[in-house]
Amino acid sequence: MISKPKIQKLLVLMSVLTLFFMSELSQSQTPLCRYMYISNFEHTRLEREIIWFCSHDTLDGPVHSNDYIGFRMIPHFFGPVTTSRERFILYNARPYFEVEPETGLPALIFPDPPDFNDGEGVRIGDMNEGMQYRLVMEDDIGLVYQWRDGISFSDDLEPVEGYFWSHFDWLYFDSPLELHGTIDGIATIGCSQDIRLIDNVLYASAEPDYGDFDEDCDDMLGIISAQDILIANTPANGRGNGYNEDRDNIDRHSIVINGALAAFGESFTFEDQNDEWELYQGPSPDDRGIIYLTGAIAQYRRHFTRRSNHQGTGYKKKYRYDTRFSAQAPPQFPTVARIEIYGEGDLLELTGEHSPYLVSDQGEGYNTITATAGTEIILSDDLALFCNDELRLLGELNNPIIFRRSGPDPFPNHPGFRIQGCDTVIIQHVVLEDDISMPLDIRLSNGLLESCSFSSGLSIWRCNNLEIRDCTFQDSISDYYDGGTGSHGNISFYECVINGLINIGGRCNSIEFVNCEISGDVTIQGDSNIILISDSNIGGFVDIWSLNSNLLIEESEMSGEEFRAVGFDEVDITDSEIQAVATFINGQSVIISECSLNELVEFQNVSDINVDNNVFDSGLWVFSTRSCSVERNIIRGGIRYRGHELIINNNTILGAETAGILIHEVNRFDINNNILYNNQVGFQINSGCYDFWSGYNCFFQNSGGDFVGLGPGWFDFNADPMFVDPEAGDYNLRQGSPCIDSGNPTFDRDPDGSQVDIGALTYDYSMSVDNEQIEVNDFSISASPNPFNSRTNIRFVSEIAGRTSIDIYDLNGRKVNSLLYEVSKGINSIPFSGYELGGTGMFFVKIRCGNHSRIVKLIYLP
Repeated sequence: MISKPKIQKLLVLMSVLTLFFMSELSQSQTPLCRYMYISNFEHTRLEREIIWFCSHDTLDGPVHSNDYIGFRMIPHFFGPVTTSRERFILYNARPYFEVEPETGLPALIFPDPPDFNDGEGVRIGDMNEGMQYRLVMEDDIGLVYQWRDGISFSDDLEPVEGYFWSHFDWLYFDSPLELHGTIDGIATIGCSQDIRLIDNVLYASAEPDYGDFDEDCDDMLGIISAQDILIANTPANGRGNGYNEDRDNIDRHSIVINGALAAFGESFTFEDQNDEWELYQGPSPDDRGIIYLTGAIAQYRRHFTRRSNHQGTGYKKKYRYDTRFSAQAPPQFPTVARIEIYGEGDLLELTGEHSPYLVSDQGEGYNTITATAGTEIILSDDLALFCNDELRLLGELNNPIIFRRSGPDPFPNHPGFRIQGCDTVIIQHVVLEDDISMPLDIRLSNGLLESCSFSSGLSIWRCNNLEIRDCTFQDSISDYYDGGTGSHGNISFYECVINGLINIGGRCNSIEFVNCEISGDVTIQGDSNIILISDSNIGGFVDIWSLNSNLLIEESEMSGEEFRAVGFDEVDITDSEIQAVATFINGQSVIISECSLNELVEFQNVSDINVDNNVFDSGLWVFSTRSCSVERNIIRGGIRYRGHELIINNNTILGAETAGILIHEVNRFDINNNILYNNQVGFQINSGCYDFWSGYNCFFQNSGGDFVGLGPGWFDFNADPMFVDPEAGDYNLRQGSPCIDSGNPTFDRDPDGSQVDIGALTYDYSMSVDNEQIEVNDFSISASPNPFNSRTNIRFVSEIAGRTSIDIYDLNGRKVNSLLYEVSKGINSIPFSGYELGGTGMFFVKIRCGNHSRIVKLIYLP
């Protein structure tokens, strides 16, 4: 003999399996109120927080969800419990099931809200009028109250209309609605906005304490909201635990509901859930009682009817199915459907409103597939959506398109969709669950992947224009390349997180990485016109073998073990940090500026090199080059060079184990205004050179000598450069440094208008202690260092620009030298050495500038 619960379960399953065939989709239908409880999702929309069935919940009737159903402690179920997912979620739970539950059943698709156009009914209100309504059911009549939106209901209001249920099947409100009362008849109440239940909703033949009624009850009510159905926070429904509510209900702070409820926009839930410290929260627990429901509940997304916050808020559940709904539904109540995607065709259109869809047989696929926000696609076995021409998956930030699988058997790294030869692909806000991956290969002309999260990586095959924006990949990015057939147009990654490596082997017009985080290696091989890495971090090895390409790197960080560029046309790196050993091989041109390079930087067979305003922490090696220009760099570890033409100007070079500047072979060099500090040797050349210039360089504490293989250049000198804090890596010049305004006077002046300084960092007069005492109209003069043994600088301020005469006198007043200099208005600095003075001793230097003259005393020590 078959038990009653089994008969109920059989009826439910039979209703699900009734099929109606269409050209592209297979659809089975069943009345929405065939279930005591049905939902599409069991978690909140934004936080995706699971909503649990707990010990205080009792459900007597068929229960189904397309989502994971979560259980905590000991909820009781006295009817069949089914889910379209492959399992339940248990958290410290021992749920009681009178009927063995089932998983992996076909999904049931929520329909659109009914239009309320058929049968006998009345449409009431208009959202544009700014009114709200209350419907009070008084047995055989429904009384309608109307008042202005934004103010409270007044007990002095009179009803604007009354409707006898014997004359109407339904009432539909196009404004917010409040509802309560007792109905003697059959009707459905619909609303385009939220419906607030402000007190009990009962059948006339039901007893008021718990809503029980006999099988011969002839009353029936449907409540349909296009948005939410809310249990209002009123004294009648438990506010303040129901105190001051005058009624005989045994449990004064409960709500009793008869009818079939359907919330299409979102949920059946309750008001004022005490997320913050609210008026009706406590200090005692805000336990508002029990929901006694005899009927059915359908909600697109389940929401809370009880919270555990603040010692407990909301209601326990006592739900019992009205079995009459399995044979008859209230007026206007729609059906749910299970839609299967099968076969093949030209166009497949999927919508969030009719989700989810079950892919059961894909065949040769579709030419065009479109899906709107909220679409959920369930993959059966190892099937995938197969698109041949145009794919548009248009999810939204808070309403993505979701791919998941139907059964418990895993198929890891399986694509949710396949793309082959598509002209256009747009994938926005797509979430792949259950180990579903991106396609094994993407073949397209134009594509956009935006705001997607993929548990896998991506494989690219012959794309024309592919833009990937704000996506996360948990695996690697690669392309299909078999020695020449893999050819791409433009590939761009913007604001992406790639938790794997990148390997592009095919020929590309351009490759871009902008504001990306890449944890693995990046390897690019092929003939690409432009490779751009901007504002990105790469944690692995960077290896770029790309003939005739332009590599542009800006505001980025390379933190792997090695950075290598081979076979390029031009490399331009600015404002970046390379923590790895950097090697540039067989290229035409390299420009590196304003960068931090933490390990050795080496150039091999690169024609033209320009490095300026960088910090090299482990040295710079250049071999086999046509020309190399090194300017305004701090170089720890020194420079090694073998090539044709070398320019080294205004650098601070220190800490080399051999020589600060070590030239193995060169045809011509030009070396000016450098500080060579604390090296083994200052400047060493191992081969002869007949075309060179060296001058205005400062040497200090080079333990093996300042020069090996050549002698000092013009105005080279040995003196403490007076760094601010060399131990801490601060190589700015202190006030009084002999390197201030002492560089080659033929060079461009420093930004402050003074003669060029020696070293990588210019002296900032605005930071000097005596800056406020120096004015253009004060013709002051000073010398530093003084006394000196090699070189000094005479510094003065001129109120005009023009020619200045300088006369030098010994202690006997005899003029020993006379010089002319062109000076500028403002600060000027003129270098002096023993050559100008003619010998050691004390001298007086007189400078005339305009109508002013000043004298400074110099002491030249042997």
